[in-house]
Amino acid sequence: MAFDFDLILFLALGIPGFLLELFKQFSKISSGKTDPHSKSKDHGTFHFIWLIVICSMGASIHFVRLEYGLKIFSGTFSRCIVAFPISFTLIMTGHLIRRQAIQQLGEWFTMTVRVNDKQPLIQSGWYAKMRHPSYTGVLMVLIGLGLLINNWLGLFGIVIPPTLIFLYRIYIEEKELREHFGTTYAEYTQKVPAKLIPHLF
Repeated sequence: MAFDFDLILFLALGIPGFLLELFKQFSKISSGKTDPHSKSKDHGTFHFIWLIVICSMGASIHFVRLEYGLKIFSGTFSRCIVAFPISFTLIMTGHLIRRQAIQQLGEWFTMTVRVNDKQPLIQSGWYAKMRHPSYTGVLMVLIGLGLLINNWLGLFGIVIPPTLIFLYRIYIEEKELREHFGTTYAEYTQKVPAKLIPHLF
């Protein structure tokens, strides 16, 4: 089967975003800004997240190429007028939210789960609306790419596995944050109950 337009757009938007994220994360590592005295407690989820995302994108492409699953939008009109604008909006907004969330953490942003003794609990910006906005941004991008690939199995394949590993990562992060900040973090969770979606979850 030849690549169709949906898959071409998926690759055109997905691969550059993936490479940019990879570059940013490894630039963070090579910059030496991660505190060497703070021990990582992410239980290997940093590498597992990348593995899951890569496998999910590969599986989604496989589903489309072999014509597994039903198309989300069948007509050209619905794809051009509905699917593409929604997809682009989700992808761009997701990138923006993640970028701003990382900027709001500043020097305290790390790829692995670790807390520095001097680290404050950020409660402003996106962190005043949800506790893990950077993951929200990533999931918005994945949903946008899933809609762009225009295949239900592809959408589920690219969204559900990363969501599950993110939820596990959030569980690990919040356990560490509760241990480090104590009642301050407990009060923060009461003030900002949403983990990923304001007022919903």
